[in-house]
Amino acid sequence: MKRSISITRRLVVGVLLLELVSALALISAITVHERHVQLKAFDATLMEAAESLMGAVQDAEDEGDNVMLDLRGVQVGKDAVFRVEDERGRILGSTGEIPAFDISSSGTPIFRNVKMDGRSYRFVTFHGLRIIDPGKPNGGVRHSITIVFGAAVGHVWHEVFEAIRFFAFATTILIGLTAAVMAWLIPKGLSPLLELASKAEQISVTDWHFDAPESAKQTIELRPLTSALQAALARLHRSFEQQRRLTNDAAHELKTDVAIVKSSLQLWSSQTRRSE
Repeated sequence: MKRSISITRRLVVGVLLLELVSALALISAITVHERHVQLKAFDATLMEAAESLMGAVQDAEDEGDNVMLDLRGVQVGKDAVFRVEDERGRILGSTGEIPAFDISSSGTPIFRNVKMDGRSYRFVTFHGLRIIDPGKPNGGVRHSITIVFGAAVGHVWHEVFEAIRFFAFATTILIGLTAAVMAWLIPKGLSPLLELASKAEQISVTDWHFDAPESAKQTIELRPLTSALQAALARLHRSFEQQRRLTNDAAHELKTDVAIVKSSLQLWSSQTRRSE
């Protein structure tokens, strides 16, 4: 026995699959966008921290016009690592271990992603200029300061995953509501087809009259089927009428021959028969 096919089920499944694919594409786009936004905000935080460290570089008030790092009033996160050094490579201050990467001078801050102790960190390398005693005749002593500051990016991915979870939950609810609405709406949309089938079922050999219901006539998709049914029934009706006329003519012709045979037999039976 062949498996039954449901148009309603196919339509519902098709629409739900289309929505699911669209939802997955949307979530992927949201993931990329949210990651970009969160990383951009995180980079702004790193730059703010690096600039705070730059502001903490003060005059050491020694004979060599050196600089020192004064961290009073500077807030540094507990998972942050940094290193501040001058142009001679002298470390003014640091915390944690800084990965070995190129910190050569550049006009713009450089951001890097680094894996440390199983955790993901993002670093910014920032170069700035600190002038000591700018009122001197030669414009003061210039110090080129390099700051490497990094922090764990775990909370960035946490924010991204929270956004993904929210949109996935909203999409699941939307798909469920869509399935419920379609399960109710599609049968109502197919009701003209059911009415057309019910009307066609009333056709019999004795009653060839077929008048399509108004709902089928008004449905654009059913108009070709309605016209085809009416044309097919008209042809079948003509064929049956031709067969009926042929049968009646044949019966009439056969009745004449049978009547002749019957009369001959009756005449023969009425005659006197000899014993021979």
